[in-house]
Amino acid sequence: MTPQRHSGTLGEKENQGTMPKHVAIILDGNRRWAKKNGLKIAEGQEAGCRRALDMTEDVFIEGINTVSLFAFSTENWRRPQDEVDYWMVIFEFFAKMMIPQAHRQKIKVTVIRKRENIPASLGDAILEVEEATKSYLIIALDYSGRLDILQACKSLAEKAKNGLIQAEDIDEKLMENELMTKCSEFPIPDLLIRTGGEQRINNFFLWQSAYTELYFPTILWPEFDKADYLEALTWYQQREKRFEDVVALAHKALSASKQAALLAEDSETVSSNSLVDSLSTSSSMSSLPEEGTINLIKLEKVKTKLESQNGCEPTIAEWAEALGISRPVLKSEIHRGRSSREKLITANLRLVVHIAKQYQNRGLNFQDLLQEGSMGLMKSVEKFKPQSGCRFATYAYWWIRQSIRKSIFQNSRTIRLPENVYMLLGKVSEARKTCVQEGNYLPSKEELAGHVGVSTEKLDKLLYNTRTPLSMQQPIWSDQDITFQEVTPDSGIETPGMSVGKQMMRNHVRNLLNVLSPKERKIIKLRFGIDGGKQRSLSEIGEIYGLSKERVRQLESRALYRLKQNMNSHGLNAYADLLV
Repeated sequence: MTPQRHSGTLGEKENQGTMPKHVAIILDGNRRWAKKNGLKIAEGQEAGCRRALDMTEDVFIEGINTVSLFAFSTENWRRPQDEVDYWMVIFEFFAKMMIPQAHRQKIKVTVIRKRENIPASLGDAILEVEEATKSYLIIALDYSGRLDILQACKSLAEKAKNGLIQAEDIDEKLMENELMTKCSEFPIPDLLIRTGGEQRINNFFLWQSAYTELYFPTILWPEFDKADYLEALTWYQQREKRFEDVVALAHKALSASKQAALLAEDSETVSSNSLVDSLSTSSSMSSLPEEGTINLIKLEKVKTKLESQNGCEPTIAEWAEALGISRPVLKSEIHRGRSSREKLITANLRLVVHIAKQYQNRGLNFQDLLQEGSMGLMKSVEKFKPQSGCRFATYAYWWIRQSIRKSIFQNSRTIRLPENVYMLLGKVSEARKTCVQEGNYLPSKEELAGHVGVSTEKLDKLLYNTRTPLSMQQPIWSDQDITFQEVTPDSGIETPGMSVGKQMMRNHVRNLLNVLSPKERKIIKLRFGIDGGKQRSLSEIGEIYGLSKERVRQLESRALYRLKQNMNSHGLNAYADLLV
């Protein structure tokens, strides 16, 4: 999302919301800020450091006990050495400047880092600022979420090997004690902010951020100020309210499903001979949601028929007259039918979730799968016939699955594939999965082709032609901002060397034409469109000079012969490569 500028303080309404106890911030955008402002990368790093110092005055709003700053990832050691060295100098400056500020604000500074990678002078400055302060600011320096989890697993494995713990003793609490964040009284982050607009967390707090709200402002870190920070907090409070609404909706859906189940158990199906009898006699109405929905569908069919006959939507009076019932009864049955339909759909939403989970990682996100499944559920409500002899859930299952499958087929790929190709890809995927599960190995192309029933050449062609396209705006590396668009050459644009070479060749050709007579020179220019004109035919040139077509051809041949004789002396052979 792109946030709007905040006034600088939390309003009364926002203050009433739930404040996050722990805010984590990824300080991204220093390099881009420097490039945007025509500055050196080192100046962008320094600006980011000063912004971090300034922000520590503003981040500890009432209710926020802990703030984490992701300053330098383990992957950043791969950057140019001079840039890394300057970062270390900047961090040492930051640590020394932080001591009086931390004393004044009474906050504890903890730095998560690998001690063996940090320069000695920076390590001393970090120890000094850690010992001099007393509350909760965490700085991740030389940190990687994956390596953090990996070293925690290795530590637990070593303890289990030495008999210090048993395998069944390992739980989340033990795991968290082995993470690098055990060095402080570390609560789980409630809100993670990444500046710069990139919508990923870049290997930061992977374990700790499982249930964290993620906020991605487009503002670069050196420009991120208190107003932007307060806007993020306001957004978080709104997310909290939305979460409460979702919980309430879930409880409502659960209650509706229980009510529908009780109705299905306690009610008896009352058959009706006709629609008119079922609507006019209240005692003959079934209380099952399916029956109420079917009655509503019958009512709507009558309405559609009247609309096609009259050319306009019928009034309630016309609708009731066609059914042979009174208007109050019709309104009551419409309300009852719509209520039954809503109850039936709500009670079966969990079936949609169950089926959608089976089709995850097929090219559509889970929310899209739920949406398509819900549309299939609503379609099944319209088509269901209780007298068919099957339960509604059994009938709806096939509609939901068909709707999800159709959506995956149509929308899961940027380039839509034919159905037979898509089916063949599914067989390849199933064969690969079977080999991995049964034999615990990755099958070769020959084995895959044998399982699928195609030749190896056809399998190679299938896999080659169905590769997933990449976006030109996608970053090449996860820790850098360089995209494929920046490094992919445009074959339609000439290189500077090629362009200069062609211009020089044109000038030499014009000089070569000076060996011809004025008339021959003019004929050659008209014939080949030299000097920006269009190419003329022999007849058109003959009309200009009052000559026959044959005479123009003779003059052209003589001129070309003279040009060939003089071409070597003018050095035009050097441009042979440009004519390929």
